Amino acid sequence: MGRRRQVMLYRPHDGQRPFHESAARFRVCANGRRFGKTLAGANDMLRFVLNNPRVRAWWVAPVMDQAARVFEEVADRMHPVVRRKSITDRRLIFANGSEVEFKSAHEPDHLRGVGLDYLVVDEAADVDEDAYFSCLRPALSDRRGKAVFISTPKGRNWFYRMYLKGQDPAETDYKSWRFPTWANPYIDRAEEAAAREVPVHVYRQEYEAAFLEDEDTVFRNVRERAGAVLRPPHVSERYVFGLDLGRAHDFTVLVGLERRKREMVLFRRFREIGYSAQKEWIVDKVRHYGGRLVMDSTGVGEPIYDDFRREGLEVSPYRFTEESKRRLIENLIVEMEGGRVKIADDPVLVGELEAFRYVMNRSGRLSYEGPSAGHDDCVIALALAVWGLRGAEAPARVLATGGGNIFSSFSRRLFG
Repeated sequence: MGRRRQVMLYRPHDGQRPFHESAARFRVCANGRRFGKTLAGANDMLRFVLNNPRVRAWWVAPVMDQAARVFEEVADRMHPVVRRKSITDRRLIFANGSEVEFKSAHEPDHLRGVGLDYLVVDEAADVDEDAYFSCLRPALSDRRGKAVFISTPKGRNWFYRMYLKGQDPAETDYKSWRFPTWANPYIDRAEEAAAREVPVHVYRQEYEAAFLEDEDTVFRNVRERAGAVLRPPHVSERYVFGLDLGRAHDFTVLVGLERRKREMVLFRRFREIGYSAQKEWIVDKVRHYGGRLVMDSTGVGEPIYDDFRREGLEVSPYRFTEESKRRLIENLIVEMEGGRVKIADDPVLVGELEAFRYVMNRSGRLSYEGPSAGHDDCVIALALAVWGLRGAEAPARVLATGGGNIFSSFSRRLFG
């Protein structure tokens, strides 16, 4: 009973309390990271199964690793009142005959065929819409089961539509809430200042729980950052260069920045000359300024990177993946938004920056790209140069992707 008394120590904070007090059949919680939505969902589910004998509940997460973490924590904390535990099926059967299973939505067909009294869809914005409407929603019908949807927003997908239902007084079965991370009183307020170092749109989605448009402008107030004067090297200055190599019909772009003032001193974009002439010109310019070069070393860039090393240049490779491009661009966004980089007032460069977009894919993940019929070579070259200002191997200060123990830090104080 000692462990059960620990569970009863759960005290919802003011942001969690309305969710627990609502009698709506479908409750939708859109919250910032570390608000405590998983903790609240777990406690609400346990309250239901412990107070109602012989009921069936499911906890469904986008992938099994997420569901398994909650299973392990709940199984450990509820051990005194668990009659049977199946690690293989991730099922808990309690002393009153009620049971909870922890599932993944990764293979929706595995979610068919069972009637449910209670359902939690964890990180619902990452769950495929069809998994809910084709598999989970029918499972609630015969028992008129209740459902809880908890998530950080990921664009305006089906989770957003469920949230809107909860805001509509005519939808009496639905109720929804939206709270930022800072509604959790157990989060150190000093973290808010640190969080604001991420790009504005990332901050709005991940901390303020804002439902962003599917596509929007990445770089704001670009023209206010323009006006740097391109100039030859000076003996008292140090430089860093970013190089994006042209592929097919793209341009090769070289951008040079002065390190201390963080101002653009060189900008060159070309396409009509061969690689040999390009390499010769790039080597000459980088040597002339005595700078360090950060370059795209993916694919065709790898042998050219080797060529530059043999020429004796101080050169750092940057290999592109979906994740590394995101880090690179978000670092540039942070520096541009902070007014710490001054660019040349070149119409092509300014135009590319203003046309650059973030795109929300179906899974809710942010990616960055230029317009479908345009180029992003100037943006990438500038981003590589700005990355070089901080050290080519330094990680960008971007949002953590979550994970960890749901009952750690502030959560432990609530769960007991």
